[in-house]
Amino acid sequence: MKAYLKKLSDLIHNDIITMNGGKNNVRGIVVLISVMFGAMGFFVSPIAGVYCPFEFGCFFVPMIFQNEQKYHSEKMYSVLPIERKDLVRSRFILTVGIYTIMSALFYILMLISMKLGLYVKVMDNEDIMDMMLRGLPGFSKLGFFNVIYFTSFTIGLTLSSSALRKYFSDGKSVIASVGMTNMKKAGKGEIFMGVFIVLLIVLYALVISGIIPLGSVALLIIQVFLQLAQTADGFLLGSVVISLGVFSMIYKYICTLLEYEVKEL
Repeated sequence: MKAYLKKLSDLIHNDIITMNGGKNNVRGIVVLISVMFGAMGFFVSPIAGVYCPFEFGCFFVPMIFQNEQKYHSEKMYSVLPIERKDLVRSRFILTVGIYTIMSALFYILMLISMKLGLYVKVMDNEDIMDMMLRGLPGFSKLGFFNVIYFTSFTIGLTLSSSALRKYFSDGKSVIASVGMTNMKKAGKGEIFMGVFIVLLIVLYALVISGIIPLGSVALLIIQVFLQLAQTADGFLLGSVVISLGVFSMIYKYICTLLEYEVKEL
């Protein structure tokens, strides 16, 4: 068991070295996004930090494996004495591990921002989250933030595991899609997810503003959902949402194991 863990550790360490070797454009994008949304979270509103897990989900896989594609070092694993499942397992551990650590770090930073309240003093205006909570009576600011952040984390986790599965299938398409140079290669799932999120945001704005009236059935469903979201400052609903993301990630991991096992290298 110890020898096997050492093998996985060596594979993870090798990917980290490859990621940090040479010029990595995607890594620069991730750093820029982190700094930008981190600063906005402290000086505009903590709600800005909600975008970080979603962005991490989009960029982490290309960031980790851009140099591998660039220098064609993926061929190395065809001759090394390792099993394909070990490579899949180590890369899922690395990707999900980095993603979870970074998302947790930004969650803590945004909680600190809410505690300090610098954004209220800097903007000298009403808090953005207070404005959003006007149409949601009974919600605490922390509960509202938790529900949105945990949902964003789940979406990002699903995106990163999907990208990793796609990378094992066709690594070049995943790296190329980051530069937005070939949108035709974007999968239907990613396109649907993006459109769905935009539509939800637009629908929420229209409902809160009163432009779209809600029927009695829809209103009842939303009230039940809101009641669940308000319980335990959003941690109850958040745990359910994150569980869905974890199950989705496990499913993609199993699919990747099976697909990569029969792929011709």
